[in-house]
Amino acid sequence: MCDQRVGELILLDSMFPKQCQWDDPSVGQAVSEQDYEFVYGKALEFTFQCDKHLDIICTLGVDYPKTTTLSGNGIHVHCRVLDGRLSNSVQKTLNDRVGDYLSSSNNGSTDTDTGLDYDIISVIQKIQELWTDLDSIKLLANNTSSYNCPANGGDHASNDTNQTLGGNNNDDDVEDRDAGISRYWIYSHHIKSTKKRQLIIDLARELHLTGFTCVGKPGFICVEGGHRYCEQFWQQIRSLSWQRITLIDTERHLPTAPGGSSDGCGLAFVDYHELADTAHMFRLLEANKCDSVVKNFLGFTTN
Repeated sequence: MCDQRVGELILLDSMFPKQCQWDDPSVGQAVSEQDYEFVYGKALEFTFQCDKHLDIICTLGVDYPKTTTLSGNGIHVHCRVLDGRLSNSVQKTLNDRVGDYLSSSNNGSTDTDTGLDYDIISVIQKIQELWTDLDSIKLLANNTSSYNCPANGGDHASNDTNQTLGGNNNDDDVEDRDAGISRYWIYSHHIKSTKKRQLIIDLARELHLTGFTCVGKPGFICVEGGHRYCEQFWQQIRSLSWQRITLIDTERHLPTAPGGSSDGCGLAFVDYHELADTAHMFRLLEANKCDSVVKNFLGFTTN
């Protein structure tokens, strides 16, 4: 019987690489090896490093996810502010807000058949939001150039945002670089993991990107849409554990409708979906007259 806690932590680690410290090395090894059969028979403890200013100390009881209640054997989290320049009231305020969120989201045990009101990943993401919302933290961020707290997308997505907004770039520079419709072509040695495949689909749809995942060996991913969202997708996907993954081509400045709206113009696909094999992929690409990138990458002759 598998331990669902470990499955969630594998996903958490793939979303936020190198931000989890495991109290028990055997848990860390299971997560690193993506061992979904690993069973841990006691409370599972780890520390999530939000950034250099904040640690989130997490405990998942043996009854999680059957219950998420704080008073039972569910989730327990404690936020620890590490920066000495911040008063103790900041830590207390943050922990109070986290407690309010957990209490309002779940007032007791929740059976897994009906679904949980939250899980450890959503709790950590909510804490990141609360952390960045604190006025004192915003003040510190304005006075500390190295400050960086990822929010809802992991460290890669946040670093990409900082590169876009930081430095001496003015608003026009940012708008010019991020504007327009792009198409990203990604090759992977293989795409087989069910959880990883679902994560790819969910992320693409969350960012309003169209395209496809071609599963199997080799695997291909194509996404198209707003350039900054294609780039965010790539940065988050590449941070997962892969034997090999490569961005093989990007198509920038695809045609848009008058006024800058995409309205489907320049887009080859109407939604994001999964393809069973390369035969299905080539039929789709040929039908949409956009098969040259993959064929050139594989060494096929194109007319």
